[in-house]
Amino acid sequence: MSENLQQANTNQQGRMRVLRTRLRYSDDGGAVTLGVLPAGSLLMALYAYVEETFDDSGTDTLVVGRTGDGDAYAKTVDVDLTSTGLTTSFTGDEAMPQVVSAETTITAEYAGQNDDATQGAVTVTIVYGTCGI
Repeated sequence: MSENLQQANTNQQGRMRVLRTRLRYSDDGGAVTLGVLPAGSLLMALYAYVEETFDDSGTDTLVVGRTGDGDAYAKTVDVDLTSTGLTTSFTGDEAMPQVVSAETTITAEYAGQNDDATQGAVTVTIVYGTCGI
């Protein structure tokens, strides 16, 4: 089951914040909410750290996006879930940095092609700033 490791406090402005969650192989096929960015936030960076390789007999994928566009920030080809390590470069539809004009729910989703993975863990981190807008 996914676990939110750190939820940002959105009540203070002008600070750097993170939304972070760990997805495991058992989260297969369901979008997990990292958190909600307040309107006017500056979305600065996305990181994915594969801590334990995924072992589905088919293709293992990860997407990161927002409500309404599940792969806005990271598409299925961006993160190699079959090797451990950090990924910092993504090909999503929406470039970073960017200011979100409205409150934005950030999501991540792991999917195993054959739904038979027995291991795997990846931590997804979004870095943003509250701009006071």
